[in-house]
Amino acid sequence: MKRSIRLKEHSLNSSRTITPSGIQLEQCPSLLDKGYVLNTDENGFIKSGNLFDHADRTTIMLGDSFVESSFLDEKNRFPSIIERRDREFGSKNFGRVLNAGVSGSTSLNLLNCLINKIVPLKPSIIIFVLPSNDSSVHRLSTTYWNDSEYYSNIIPSSGNDAVGGFDGNLQRPDFTRIAEAILEICNIFNIQLFFSTCAYAGVYTGDFIPNKYKSKAWFEENINARKLLNEKLRTLSIIKKVPLIDLEVKISGDNSLFYDDLHLNETGSFKVAEFFFEETFRILR
Repeated sequence: MKRSIRLKEHSLNSSRTITPSGIQLEQCPSLLDKGYVLNTDENGFIKSGNLFDHADRTTIMLGDSFVESSFLDEKNRFPSIIERRDREFGSKNFGRVLNAGVSGSTSLNLLNCLINKIVPLKPSIIIFVLPSNDSSVHRLSTTYWNDSEYYSNIIPSSGNDAVGGFDGNLQRPDFTRIAEAILEICNIFNIQLFFSTCAYAGVYTGDFIPNKYKSKAWFEENINARKLLNEKLRTLSIIKKVPLIDLEVKISGDNSLFYDDLHLNETGSFKVAEFFFEETFRILR
């Protein structure tokens, strides 16, 4: 049987409109029942919609659906806002900002993307946003190297990996070693790397989150897993002296910035863009 490494990406040079499903609208009452445009470039990165014709530098935002921001209008996705802010201030720190967020990505998926797709583009900056999916794969005994239909890095998969619990798996060094590999590749190819923690809405209340999770205990298990992985990233950032943008500290727990527990609404997107811009600008100047 022929197998392939899964490179999670959007179709190249594509234009499509994405509309929330009935289940998503039911689970996320603040989502609008409308189409959201998602245009991609020749490498499958999501376009900003800003129509700038030239830049000397390129920044790539690397992450999962949090970065992808499918259910926001094109110019309201935070990578797009950062690109505009850079032009408006004339800072020229970021240049073109490419949105490399893909729903369902884990850190190992992002490592594959970095090696096989991003390095040849010679970006100036990569901002690695820890995927929330990393907590999900820690429910599987094989963590990142699983055989699940959704998270497997090799396709086709059997889809047979059973979901278990976090016990023990979160103590393994798997995430830290993958993050170290991302850092090493960036160092080898002279790319400025920023780490960012995973952000989430942390209050289980009303119809905001209970519609999505089967119990408060299930929800809190996931929150605790994200907290632990964020702490691992902070520790690595200190040891390896990698600049850290701590989204968890800045916005987590503020439900007003999210339409569900993991994805930003328009207000949240502008706040995150401002925080990213200010923190990276402070470090780069």
